Amino acid sequence: MPIAKTFVTLTDQNGVLGLASMLLSAHSEQLNMGKISAALPTHMKAVVLKDYDGTLQSLAAADFSVPRLRSGQVLIKLAATSIGPADLMFLKGQYGIIKPLPAVPGFEGSGTVIASGGGLMGRWLVGKRAACLAPEDGHGTWAEYMVTSADVCIPLFKHISFEQGAYLTINPMTACALVEIARTGGHLAFVQTAAARRWGL
Repeated sequence: MPIAKTFVTLTDQNGVLGLASMLLSAHSEQLNMGKISAALPTHMKAVVLKDYDGTLQSLAAADFSVPRLRSGQVLIKLAATSIGPADLMFLKGQYGIIKPLPAVPGFEGSGTVIASGGGLMGRWLVGKRAACLAPEDGHGTWAEYMVTSADVCIPLFKHISFEQGAYLTINPMTACALVEIARTGGHLAFVQTAAARRWGL
């Protein structure tokens, strides 16, 4: 059924303007995605990890093919990424996540969603600035582009910079986990001081 006719039918039957508007918006997105897909990058530059020995020599700049999108995934043009304790442990093979080498490190970052592999959340994120987590079974954020699940992307408010957004996932989730551990244990409080730094975790 033509999109205009669908709009008329919905509004005539039940006045469901919201649903009709969503259908029109989805149709518009599909048209825009067709234009975007034609210009999607096929290659990217990235920092690659060649060995889990923790040395600077194990890292190098390299060209990679941009992974193909699957349903539920989005392609992000990265603008900022973080380097935290988890990343440093990963470089030494001590974090508990071992990826086949060569691999692109980086667990969190931020950028602009430029394409979707499908799904309501993924389509909605296209064109938006977002914080994101890297997939455990794919390349990380130390690259120009990254493919990840739309479910691990957090849209950024306009006043949040890309640099701030790059730290918006792991640290807040760690804090939430600490609170949950305290609650589960029946504790009234827990103490985490600046002096403890990462060792306090």
